[in-house]
Amino acid sequence: MFTRNLTQLLRHTKYIGIPVARCADDATSLLKFEKCLNQVNLIGRIGRDAEARGSESHPVIILSLATSFVYSKSSGETISRTDWHRVSVFKAGLRDKVAAYIRKGDRVFVSGTLQYNEYWDSGNVLQKSTTIIANDIINLTKKYLKTDEELDM
Repeated sequence: MFTRNLTQLLRHTKYIGIPVARCADDATSLLKFEKCLNQVNLIGRIGRDAEARGSESHPVIILSLATSFVYSKSSGETISRTDWHRVSVFKAGLRDKVAAYIRKGDRVFVSGTLQYNEYWDSGNVLQKSTTIIANDIINLTKKYLKTDEELDM
């Protein structure tokens, strides 16, 4: 069943003009790559002020972003769940703007990619972490959305 559905999908993509490339095991056909997408879009609130880390040659700004999800149980009880996300900003221009304008409590839109890392801690235990590498951050806090005319008043 899955194979049939996949075949139908591939046939359909040929009709609408989407090129489909197959993966190859040999090095001679590595010129063909398939399209992949690693993109995350989040809207949430900053949990703490931006933290500068890294070295002079590889600076990074670290943000903590909270996203909330509210739902109701069948009993009528309302449940709120907050997920915390680690956001890393490496792009020089974006890094400077984040350091200057993003503060704890600000509502922001973050667009970026997911990155999974593993490292050994001081106790020789393997730790795993997930980070969002920011490509763009837009401050949605009302004081930053005002036009220049409104600020002059």
